[in-house]
Amino acid sequence: MRNFILKSWVVINRLKIHFLMIFFFMNYALMREYTDSTQLSLIVLTYTILNFSLHMFNNYFDFKEDTITNQTLKKEGRKMTFYLAIISFLISLLLVIYFKFSLICFLLIFILGISYSIPLKNNFRIKNVIFIKNITGSLFWWYIPFIAMIYFNTDTEQSFFTLFMSRLITLAIFIPFEPLWDIKDMKGDKDAGIVTIPIKYGLIATKFLIISMFTTLSIVCLGFNNYQIVLFLFIPLILFTLSIKDNTPIYQFQIMMFYLPFYILFSDVL
Repeated sequence: MRNFILKSWVVINRLKIHFLMIFFFMNYALMREYTDSTQLSLIVLTYTILNFSLHMFNNYFDFKEDTITNQTLKKEGRKMTFYLAIISFLISLLLVIYFKFSLICFLLIFILGISYSIPLKNNFRIKNVIFIKNITGSLFWWYIPFIAMIYFNTDTEQSFFTLFMSRLITLAIFIPFEPLWDIKDMKGDKDAGIVTIPIKYGLIATKFLIISMFTTLSIVCLGFNNYQIVLFLFIPLILFTLSIKDNTPIYQFQIMMFYLPFYILFSDVL
């Protein structure tokens, strides 16, 4: 039984289920403010499947560094990751066509997500450029997809720019997670020659940066009387970041990742 639980945990994490849960719960909770459509769950599920496809493409391109840190489907190999990416892409595309969701939204999310990961000329990738990686990761994978899903799949009369500017606090919340996730990938990134904030500036400086950002967010949210998000999101994240050491096992990061979707599920603050 113990081996089954451990193997299940490994598969769940390698398939990025925690990220899919964050994507689904966050978008569902936020989109409820803009539409009461009976198809809301289906809309979000469709683009969550697309998000899964993008994660599998990202795993495919990151196979070398993820293998080093034991975060990929090593047994099945790189081909399985690619097949999962293609199959989930086609499923989400078929759902968009069948239910007449926005194809423009679908293509926008896919192009942004794949451009973040795919190697270009001389193996250049956006995600390999320090700082740019952190901003585009939050924008391309989380924030812009959320704005696009509202703009193209609801009856909102707000412009894309107005929607974009109206939830900047959500974007600000996701930005500190990029260097936080990079900490767990330090060994693989270093061996693969990828320069991230933790690689360039070290663990202590990275922790200081992350804690400073979460502390600033806490002060801003307290100014708007958002005590809940400070108590149940930012303070746990600050404490977790403080506890990180060079030898912190990866499963502790994974547990924290699973805390986020459940926070979003049971809270309307984010």
